[in-house]
Amino acid sequence: MSRDDESYRVGRNRPPKEHQFMKGKSGNPNRRPKKPGKASHESIKLPLDQLVLAEANRVLTLREDGRPAKRTVSETIVMKTWMTAAAGNAHAQRTFLQLIQNAQAREDSQRRELLLRAYELKLDLEEARDQYVAGGGDEFSMRVHPTDIEIDYAKGDVRFFIPLTDEEWAARAYLVRVLNDEHVILERHSETVMIDGDDALLQLGREGAIFRVHVANEALPPRLRRPPPAQFRIRASTAARLLDRLSDWPQFRERIRAKLSHLDPG
Repeated sequence: MSRDDESYRVGRNRPPKEHQFMKGKSGNPNRRPKKPGKASHESIKLPLDQLVLAEANRVLTLREDGRPAKRTVSETIVMKTWMTAAAGNAHAQRTFLQLIQNAQAREDSQRRELLLRAYELKLDLEEARDQYVAGGGDEFSMRVHPTDIEIDYAKGDVRFFIPLTDEEWAARAYLVRVLNDEHVILERHSETVMIDGDDALLQLGREGAIFRVHVANEALPPRLRRPPPAQFRIRASTAARLLDRLSDWPQFRERIRAKLSHLDPG
């Protein structure tokens, strides 16, 4: 035994050398594994665009007029910028005007792109119609017709009436039946008024039928529309009450309102 071994005395915090931990080797190789912690931002690698959009769509709870209101981060920023600009802050005014200009530029670009694509598709459908008619077919029996794309070049609006699913085809067939049924009702009203005269009850039922004709026409492509008889009118008060039922579809309601520009006062 060496002198170093003779001088080593076993005692408190001095275990026998044969039971001491070996250098470089764990003393508890089967220890309990660490608990998984929360994922840090560094461990979540999202593309920058996705990260920005995720934060922009994060919902915050704010207080507006003393009441809690839920707003996304992007809505909050725009609202705060507008409020600061309205208060006279020149920097906020320039920022908000730039936001408006950028949004309008993107919207105009998207609208022009949509108009171009719709126009090209309409030309393709017109060519297909000409070939179909040249072969002896009836163009109104075509499943897809050029008029199923309605382009308002003055306003830059495009509306597509091309059913893509069985449900959409069924909805179109239902609207066509509604349109035909309402025209039958209006024809009967016309005969009744000529024979027996008009009354308030007949007028109310006729106005409802006229309104439903306008709704069906607005949801159908131009080739399937049938305008109501010109001699029948709908009062503004009745139209306002019926238009309220379309409150969940504001753009659709405004189109119907424009169609009822010949309202009688009252």
